[in-house]
Amino acid sequence: MSYPINWNLDSIFPGGIDSPQLADRISDVTAKLPQLESKVAAWAPDHDAPEFTDFITLWQLLEDIGKGLATTSSFVEMIASADTANLKTGLFKVSSRHFIP
Repeated sequence: MSYPINWNLDSIFPGGIDSPQLADRISDVTAKLPQLESKVAAWAPDHDAPEFTDFITLWQLLEDIGKGLATTSSFVEMIASADTANLKTGLFKVSSRHFIP
């Protein structure tokens, strides 16, 4: 039994690989990485106890970055799978190395 591939990728980022929302999400993740780095470096567990509010904030930022990376990379992979002739997806794969400073 086989099923047709019918992905509604516009429901994730309208416009495909040229989606302004995709570009915005990538920019958002890129901007948040230095924030995460500084929050991790500045976190003092002894001073954050017993509520650990700074850690919760740090964790929420990490979670948002992780979700952004997962969503954008999966989206680009789906575009590449659906349209193997789309050379723009390769640019996103190469540029994704620049997420981490």
